[in-house]
Amino acid sequence: MQRTVEQLGLTEIEEFNGRLRPKSAWKVYLNPKTYIPDFVLELFRGETKTVEITDDERAARERAGVVDNFLRNLTVSPEGRSLVIQISFTSEDPRLAADIVNAHADFYIVSQLEAKFEATKRATKWLSERLTDLRDEVVVAEGAVEGYRKNAGLIKGQSADLTAEEVSELNTLLVQARTRRADAEARLRQMRKLMNTDEGIESATEVLSSGLIQKLREQEAGVERRAAE
Repeated sequence: MQRTVEQLGLTEIEEFNGRLRPKSAWKVYLNPKTYIPDFVLELFRGETKTVEITDDERAARERAGVVDNFLRNLTVSPEGRSLVIQISFTSEDPRLAADIVNAHADFYIVSQLEAKFEATKRATKWLSERLTDLRDEVVVAEGAVEGYRKNAGLIKGQSADLTAEEVSELNTLLVQARTRRADAEARLRQMRKLMNTDEGIESATEVLSSGLIQKLREQEAGVERRAAE
């Protein structure tokens, strides 16, 4: 609602901003300040403490009042049992009412896209951090293997003191570390590619193979079946 109010400048429209409306003659006449001196009003008022508000606070209160008026004229409801949302707005200006409905629907869609984008961004950040960790592990593993080879005399041209089994085990660990790194890089590329597709990150292998996701899918199918019945 705040976005719609700001986008269409509703704070500058008299219908929504009470400050812009002309004061009624009756309100002016019935206001004691118009015919009773201030010192007399002070006697009845007693001791009071005046609190000055800043321009930002005054503007915030004004916007809040406009949003309240906006809310009173807005109606949002589901269309039967479908996924359609019906939005209607009552205004003195029919064109303005139509613009408000369209802008409000657009901002709703944008907010949904922003929520999905944030979730995708968090997943991408996690994968990037995981990839960095795997790269560090590979560097450490390669350094350990190289240092062990030097200390054990496995450098080319020197005698080999390690058994073939120990060398094979170290090579296996190195291959495993490189495999994990390649797998993480492949998953990262897949996630970045999915971000630009209609299916989104929900079609990722990690998501589809998740036991929790599969269970939720089954529950969703059951709910849809009961709804159809």
